Amino acid sequence: MLPQPPMARIPYPPTPPEDSAALLRKLPDLNIFKMLSWSPPALDGFVRMGSGLLYKGCLDPVLREIVIVRVGHLCGSEYEVRQHEHTLRALGAHPDVVAAIPAGADAVTSADDSLHAATGRALELADLMVSGQECAEVAQALRDALDERALVELTVTIGYYLMVSRVLTTLDVDIEDEDAFLNL
Repeated sequence: MLPQPPMARIPYPPTPPEDSAALLRKLPDLNIFKMLSWSPPALDGFVRMGSGLLYKGCLDPVLREIVIVRVGHLCGSEYEVRQHEHTLRALGAHPDVVAAIPAGADAVTSADDSLHAATGRALELADLMVSGQECAEVAQALRDALDERALVELTVTIGYYLMVSRVLTTLDVDIEDEDAFLNL
């Protein structure tokens, strides 16, 4: 007997609620969106915030993606890691940087000295936020490298992708084939 493909913890809606269906037609065909379509308000808020952070934010895109991948690793979210490693590579990040993310701040900053000056501290902030530890000292240190808007966006990005990773792992959302990433 052939092994069964992985299955999400709950099924994807066979027919999404009409409130979600209209939005789903505008989005890439990703399982995270399909799963969230069970709740139209959740899908709408999720897309609005994620789009704002990804497309309207002021953070350096490579810094943002490194932090997102780190959060995914810390949360054990293979889905999140794969999606954003793809984005990070598309942005031109050095392969050594992508490979170093699971090892943390020192490994990442050692892999490429041209990274944004705040990269190491941003990764430290992600580590502390994900583990629920006190992070005021690191956040204060980031004030030297980031302005207020960037620090707020970094903090919200870490929190948002912590939530995304927890949703993905809790609902065991299936990872798309690599071809799905090519259409993003």
